[in-house]
Amino acid sequence: MQCICCSSTDSSERGRKNGYSIYICDRCGCEFVYPMPTNAELEQYYNDGMNKDLKERIAASIEDLEKNPNHPHRDWFKEILQKVEKISGKKRMRILEIGSSMGSFVHIANTLGHDAIGTEISEETADVSKGIINGQILYTGSSPYDKLFAAESFDLIYMEHVLEHVTDPAATIAQLATLLKPDGVLSISVPNQASWLAKLYGMYWDWMSPPLHLYYFNKMNLGMLLQRYDLNIVQDWTGEYYFRSVFQFFTLSMFVFRMKQIMNTLFKTTFTTEYNFDYHYKYPGSTREIFNILPYFVLYPVIKMFSAIGMGNDLTVFARKR
Repeated sequence: MQCICCSSTDSSERGRKNGYSIYICDRCGCEFVYPMPTNAELEQYYNDGMNKDLKERIAASIEDLEKNPNHPHRDWFKEILQKVEKISGKKRMRILEIGSSMGSFVHIANTLGHDAIGTEISEETADVSKGIINGQILYTGSSPYDKLFAAESFDLIYMEHVLEHVTDPAATIAQLATLLKPDGVLSISVPNQASWLAKLYGMYWDWMSPPLHLYYFNKMNLGMLLQRYDLNIVQDWTGEYYFRSVFQFFTLSMFVFRMKQIMNTLFKTTFTTEYNFDYHYKYPGSTREIFNILPYFVLYPVIKMFSAIGMGNDLTVFARKR
């Protein structure tokens, strides 16, 4: 097994989770599932989790994106675009999103005057989004990205929590590097393997979740992977966000869930450890909503400290060609 980040062939099995073995590179620390699930296994996994009311969900999501003033993910999209505009000096950009899901980023980018197109490996998702979002989501299937788009044609390529899902991140980065303009920006967000919660929870970390997540990166080894294709990290940060990690890691119900897991492990108790992943991705307003994420507010000084030193759960990097 050769590491995709540093090319080392030295690795150790870290453990098993959900029936999959997870290995860690002894040199750079990149973690990965081995052997990889087959394409048929992954297709079955994602099809089983697909919501049958997909068209209604996409329509509701876009309506919420446009009309709801309390929408942290929309604010995140705008922040990313503003940061890249500042780096590139361009107010209108040609944008490619990899893994568009329901098309929210493409919709916002086009609404703000950019020229954005999305991609999806799910033909159904790409198809039902037509006429709902402002823009297009292209079904890619297994086609390489550099066969679908012209070389050096994008000012920004955006990947938000996608790279950890693919079976060959190195091939993906190689293809995207050819599509990026000489002065373009590649934006990648991934779960941060170097986060304090990843270190605290170990194999119990929620984002250690094969076959959903197949690779686990930190800034150092992700930088090594990018450098293989002549891309350098020019900006990076970590944090916790209301549209994702705050509600996934810092609710009272998650705290109780973790305590049950620990009790069952240490004392062989038999507490039920089912967890209802019913997230409410918005800024808390009511007393009940604030109470639900009380652990986040109690731990806020610690969370901010760890985020400032690169140990938040969510890692984002901007990379450019050398």
